[in-house]
Amino acid sequence: MNDDEFDKIRQIYLSSLPEKFNAIQESLEKLHQSVDLQTMNDLRFIVHKMAGMAGVYGYTTVSEICRGWDQNLSKMIASFPTCQKDLGWLKDSDLNFAKIKREFSRG
Repeated sequence: MNDDEFDKIRQIYLSSLPEKFNAIQESLEKLHQSVDLQTMNDLRFIVHKMAGMAGVYGYTTVSEICRGWDQNLSKMIASFPTCQKDLGWLKDSDLNFAKIKREFSRG
C-alpha cells in the first residue's frame, strides 16, 4: 500500500469518529443513569476496537489510553455487580473519553 492509499483509508477512519464518539457518549450517559452489564460491554467493545485502529493509523496516545481503559472496563465487567458500588471507574471513563477527543483534535 502506498502513502496515498494509506491516507485515503486513514481519512475514512477519521470520518467515522463522530459516529464512534456518539456511541461512546450514549453509553456513558446510560451508565451514569444506571450501570448495566450490556452497556458496559457495548462501551468496552467500542473502546477495544478504537485501541487497535487508532494505533494502526498513528494515534499511539489514543491507542494507549484506550488499552488502559479497555483493561479497566474488563475488570469492572468481571466484578459486576460489585462495580456499581464504587463509580470511580465511570469518572475515569469520562476523563478517558475527554482525552481521546482532545488527542484526535490535535491531528
